[in-house]
Amino acid sequence: MEDDAAMAQSEAAASDQLNDWNAFAMKQLLATALQRCDERAVLKPTAAPPLLQAAPVDTINKAIEAFSKQDASGSARNAIDSVATYLKKQQLGGVAEVFKSGSQARGTMVGPHADVDLVVYLNCLSSEDTTAWELRLQTVLVSYQQLLLLHPDYFNISATHYSVRFSVRASDGAAVEVDLLPAPADLLSVELTTMRQRVKQAEPCRRRLYSAASAKLQVAQAKTLFREAGLTGLIRLLKRWVLICEKEFRTVPCSYCLELVMAHCYREAAEAGETPLKRKTLLRFFELCADPKTLFVDLSLPAAEGSAAAEGSAGPAADNEGSDNEGPKVVDLVHPWMNVAKSQDNNGNLWKRLQKKMTQLIGDPRPVAAFLRSFTSEEAEDPSACS
Repeated sequence: MEDDAAMAQSEAAASDQLNDWNAFAMKQLLATALQRCDERAVLKPTAAPPLLQAAPVDTINKAIEAFSKQDASGSARNAIDSVATYLKKQQLGGVAEVFKSGSQARGTMVGPHADVDLVVYLNCLSSEDTTAWELRLQTVLVSYQQLLLLHPDYFNISATHYSVRFSVRASDGAAVEVDLLPAPADLLSVELTTMRQRVKQAEPCRRRLYSAASAKLQVAQAKTLFREAGLTGLIRLLKRWVLICEKEFRTVPCSYCLELVMAHCYREAAEAGETPLKRKTLLRFFELCADPKTLFVDLSLPAAEGSAAAEGSAGPAADNEGSDNEGPKVVDLVHPWMNVAKSQDNNGNLWKRLQKKMTQLIGDPRPVAAFLRSFTSEEAEDPSACS
């Protein structure tokens, strides 16, 4: 009872502080925001260092080694750390923790300035009532948008239904894109089994509220899944290839989804004892993505804690994307009822473009060599001897 009273008191204090901040921000915004916008309008952005650099790669291992150095930049990490420090200092809404999520946390970041997700666990948000949570979240997003507008180093600030997006300048002059995602502090230490039960019991239209709050669990699950030697290197290589083909693709399935498919292919090739392992993994990936209607990936283990298989379903139920039986289906690691393969892609166009490219690759006599040729203008040798 004492703990409940303390939590209620903490939430009330954070809520009062949020309201006080809104009143203060509205007074300050007129005096400073226009000035900030004027300054940003005349400020010429510093050119970012090239994300992709050509390298003579003729084997998978050489490709991974050549590009891994480009994926390690301290300037972007320092910029994100400064944002986290600023948010903790401001304590808007009662900040319990700021957690770096996304590909940077999973170890699959491509390029020195990849997008970064920052989950801010707040005492002013409560998961007890999802309707109230969703309404309160909109107030929080407006408040954080105002807070960021008042900071001279943050720009391109906009709000979505679940996040505030903005850019921060790194020490090397490049812009780092950030998604700030508020989440209830009462979900900060929830275990995987409990989180799955909470999401399953929630209305389907509000399950997405739990995505940001599940960030710590998702990263922990992904790190366990990706710990096999060489897998993260393969994932980064694939994501870099997607960036190289970006003009042709325009848009592709989310990187998290592609990471899970690659991990699935790696596990299948390893369990079958196929060698060379990395080459076989890539070939499996090409074949699966060339026929996405048959794609089904469920790595949401252990099954006893609520995977799609444990629930006796034929596959994952999508979160706001429908639950039809036609693929592709890629189950989220934390929420087995969420199909990340169809996230923001109801008509399947994202997979159609990837499918076309993969069909071209597997039609080549040496598909892996054709894949590697994308990274350099030089002719690649047959990589069949690489591991």
